[in-house]
Amino acid sequence: MNAAYLTPAITLFNEDGTLDLASQERLFNNLIDQGVDGILVEGSSSEFFAMPMNQRREMAKFAIEKIDLFGDAPAAATAGIAGGDDDDF
Repeated sequence: MNAAYLTPAITLFNEDGTLDLASQERLFNNLIDQGVDGILVEGSSSEFFAMPMNQRREMAKFAIEKIDLFGDAPAAATAGIAGGDDDDF
């Protein structure tokens, strides 16, 4: 039996609240190096509730670019929306 190992990856932030993309890339690479089959981004610790829509888009785009969808491991971003201004959607 073949099992797929999907792991959530927490979203890493700088002290000023911006995304820490350098550390995020190192985390993705480490998970891939450890043999996971897929990485779930945005929401493993419910952080997406506190992220504005533009930041969620930035992280989703970053994950897709950094995690080779057809090579290393697939990425999946959450699609949950929790309130916010209409302009966010």
